[in-house]
Amino acid sequence: PAAKRPRRAAGRQDDPRAERIKKLVVVVGQGAVRGAAGAAALQAQLLGLRQVLGKDVEDDEYGEIVRGALLECACSFGWKAPVYGALVALLPPAVQTAIVEDLHDRLKEALAEAAGPGAWQAAVVLRFYCELANCQVLALDDLVAGLAKLVEAGLVGPVMRALPWLASARAGTQGDLVAKLDAAVKSSRADLAAEWDAARALLRGLQGGSVQAEANTALATAELFPAPYEIEAITQAFARSKTEDGAEPPAPISVDSDLFTISRPDSATEDLHLHLFRDAGAAFVAHLNKRRESG
Repeated sequence: PAAKRPRRAAGRQDDPRAERIKKLVVVVGQGAVRGAAGAAALQAQLLGLRQVLGKDVEDDEYGEIVRGALLECACSFGWKAPVYGALVALLPPAVQTAIVEDLHDRLKEALAEAAGPGAWQAAVVLRFYCELANCQVLALDDLVAGLAKLVEAGLVGPVMRALPWLASARAGTQGDLVAKLDAAVKSSRADLAAEWDAARALLRGLQGGSVQAEANTALATAELFPAPYEIEAITQAFARSKTEDGAEPPAPISVDSDLFTISRPDSATEDLHLHLFRDAGAAFVAHLNKRRESG
């Protein structure tokens, strides 16, 4: 009898099943979602993708690919974060838990660099946390407590940039957190005042009031936030999907407040890094001087 062909390792570049999964996750929700027709189309996309993924999401090999692609897209295509939040909410509870655990790891990495070039990545990751809370995947109170903890630790920018995408903040029910940001900007982060004004305008504008024009003007001036990705249409689609599916949604996942801790190197490690940097710099300068002298 013919020998069995070895099974391809999941995730290899020549694995068509893995490539198909990645492509499906990348393209879901593409295009503008406008009005009731757009919401219905998105609903069909979300339910269709869940059905196509089928058992792949719970497979040891391909489940990791689904989770990795979904998380990478959610943290790279910020304007589609609501789409990916809704998709996570439609997946089995065990898969939701695994995705949240992977997201926690990504947040830890982002917070470790949040004082420098990682600030924008921290903001994007926190925005996805907000979308997962909007879809009742994460416990809202735990997330708000964590965001407040970050503000108290001085990480104002990323929280400020993520907050407008939290539905309860747009509804005006997170006054304490907004007040903490107000105080932080006034007392120690005056350099963020223009950004905070834009965020506040966005928060007020998304409540459906007459200040939407003010929000749009602030955003165009600051160029800090993408326009909302038809959040209300996505919310409608997700709500109808849950209703028509008939399954009872799982309880929101709790979030440990210790996760929202900014890890900084201890002084001994920091001193060692500076020492190594100075030594490397001195060696490089000496090398350049030697080459210059030798012509």
